[in-house]
Amino acid sequence: MSLDNYHKTCCWRLSRSYSISTDASVKLGAIYCCTLVTQFDNADEVNADEIACFPDRKFEDEGWTIGSAILGQTIRGQTRENGWTRFDSGDTIRWKSIHRDMDRPWPEEGQIWLAQANHIFNHLNITSNYENYVFVSTVHYWLRISMPRDNTPSGYLFLCPLADLQSDIPTSFRNPDCAAYWSLDPSGVERLSTYDAIHLGFPTTRLEMDVSGRSWDGSVYTGLRQFHQGKGFDPYTQDLARHMGYPLYQISDKVSPGKDGGDEFVQKGSSVDISIINTSDLCGLADAETFLPSRSWNIIMAIQFALIMILSEFSLYDYLLAHCTQATD
Repeated sequence: MSLDNYHKTCCWRLSRSYSISTDASVKLGAIYCCTLVTQFDNADEVNADEIACFPDRKFEDEGWTIGSAILGQTIRGQTRENGWTRFDSGDTIRWKSIHRDMDRPWPEEGQIWLAQANHIFNHLNITSNYENYVFVSTVHYWLRISMPRDNTPSGYLFLCPLADLQSDIPTSFRNPDCAAYWSLDPSGVERLSTYDAIHLGFPTTRLEMDVSGRSWDGSVYTGLRQFHQGKGFDPYTQDLARHMGYPLYQISDKVSPGKDGGDEFVQKGSSVDISIINTSDLCGLADAETFLPSRSWNIIMAIQFALIMILSEFSLYDYLLAHCTQATD
């Protein structure tokens, strides 16, 4: 089996889907350590800390949209010269939500991570809880529109441009200062204040930001490590990623060396335990001879992969059902 097909199978068959709401800035394609923290009121909250990211890359953005392409009903607003998107009030009130999604191409972007994941984990001395490390594939924005009064006037809803959703770099996204406003003016120059809009009968709006991603458990990363070795690559370097022509992941600037300047790494200003230990006594492959797979090795790897495929079939139905459910939402 080729490296490309192995990585694709890991992306489609062996990954777990995650979706959480957040108010923090998030980078597409970055890797986050996500853990549940129980608050004083017994509510669970997700702490997410970035550990690695890509150089800037292109992403897919279809703009603000009403409806669903899956259902065959979509309405795209009119984008003005200043980047704001206009919708007629009647359309917005009838559908009660407007969405905008920023996506990384899948599974191509996931393959880039899997080709060098073990290098990043080894560099940060991460040896457990691999399922907590999430690849961010999509940022979803939902503008929720409340139930209107019977005497809602004709008017327009303007939604913010892409630049207002972006943070310090093009692939970093955040909640904007002003997501939308109502206006009686088709040009949008004369904005209605929240008070005036409600007084005239326009519904209130609320922006939600959701993040979707994928993660893999330790057995998948172990399989990747062995498969890369079998193909003659050191899994603790980025040689395979270079061979495939992939961009190289970089350790996040939010991760810094430990206080003693040793090999352990910690999150800056983070309370999340990313399960790090000193691995100075582990055997690496940097000084070893290049591993040339034997016939018996190839047979073992083929059997291992076949078992992985068989086990993955048991969860395929649940995955597809969940995926289709998310798409219809």
